[in-house]
Amino acid sequence: MNEKSNIKTRETAKLENIKYLPILLFILGLIVTLLVSNVPYPNLMRLSEDDYPNEYVPTLVEAGGNCSIPSIVQKLWIDEQEFSINDGKIEIPEAFEPGWYNLTLQIEGTNNTRKNSLYVTPLNPGNFTFIQVTDTHTPIFMGSDVEERKNVYDLVNDMGPAFIVDTGDMTDYGLEEQYINYEYIISDLEMPLYTVPGNMETYSDPNLDRYAAHLGPANYYFKFNDTLFVAGAALHAPRSWGGFTDEQIEFIDGAMAKDAELKFLLHHIPIVSEEGRDYSLVPWSKRDGIFSQVDRGFDEINNILSIEQARVLTGHWHTYSNEFEYNDVIFYNTPSVVRMSGNTDGPRFRLFRIEDNVIKYDKVISYERLSIHKEYVLAGTEAVISIQNDHDFSIPLNLHLKLAGSPPFVATQGEVVKNTTSGDIWVSFNAPNGYSEFTIH
Repeated sequence: MNEKSNIKTRETAKLENIKYLPILLFILGLIVTLLVSNVPYPNLMRLSEDDYPNEYVPTLVEAGGNCSIPSIVQKLWIDEQEFSINDGKIEIPEAFEPGWYNLTLQIEGTNNTRKNSLYVTPLNPGNFTFIQVTDTHTPIFMGSDVEERKNVYDLVNDMGPAFIVDTGDMTDYGLEEQYINYEYIISDLEMPLYTVPGNMETYSDPNLDRYAAHLGPANYYFKFNDTLFVAGAALHAPRSWGGFTDEQIEFIDGAMAKDAELKFLLHHIPIVSEEGRDYSLVPWSKRDGIFSQVDRGFDEINNILSIEQARVLTGHWHTYSNEFEYNDVIFYNTPSVVRMSGNTDGPRFRLFRIEDNVIKYDKVISYERLSIHKEYVLAGTEAVISIQNDHDFSIPLNLHLKLAGSPPFVATQGEVVKNTTSGDIWVSFNAPNGYSEFTIH
């Protein structure tokens, strides 16, 4: 009898405990909600107009063009050659060869040298290409994973865009070793790379101190011709949701209001998308038939974007390659440059061609479906270019070669758009589907 009584007592105690389970689960859910709803914002450093340009956000100009200089600058030198400042601008001589230059600025009587803060592009600003890469997720250890990422960036470089934008998650957790490996991955890029942090950069570095030390500010803007690019990171730390503080909204509003014919916002976490991936299960991510991972400042930022009729470049979702229009704004979600499950086409990135400040071309390019090979022959006086394009569309390329001998150089296909006395040449070629081969001599 005692044993039966003890069993009954234990069963009664279990029932009493189960009775409190819903209350315990409610309390646990409330704690989790508070934790994910009240997380710190990173130190999203903004680049002041007086600090532009610099090595992280260089100015981009063609030979014969001009670029703006901060009003506080009294004198300016390009690689030790002094230039006159007229109406806040300097003229770049036609004789300047494409490449990187140092700027020395005299401010309040003190000279300040900004290394690699001026890039002279070989491309016509009225007709240029740029490439968006995203979600590199650089690992901590060197090896085949890092090498493949570098191969993708090397292909991007060989395609010859005027510049590259990287919309976040360059690292896996924002660790110092990952930034070092990322710098190796991008080490052979010839053109400017403009970056904006992703949520992964905040995981071990909530204030983005390491990001700022390696890659510079998280919020800034620059122009090429009459096309404006605004980097506006909107991150909580340390999770995968975005939000715009009042300060950020004010910065983006002011930057987007700059005079330009075409405007882009560079951002990591999708502001608007027609698909929500696993986040679509979260009730507050659904908004009038669309999905958003921005839980603060959504209405304000979309109002700014709509007024300016901007284009928004994001990443974060790895396998999606969508274009979605909402409130007169086009949102581009670009897949990752990393090989991963669900990304059946392998590493990918997006190529844009801008003509007279209008988007004339935008395509997602698969690393595995495009190869470019350059072979130098006849003591380097001639080059054979072979291209395999397995996409079902043509791809505009700007191929850079360095030949021995003196210009002018001639291409059997495409168009030589830039000859230099040092033997550097750039050839514009629209690579059709299939195999192409031509020579430059």
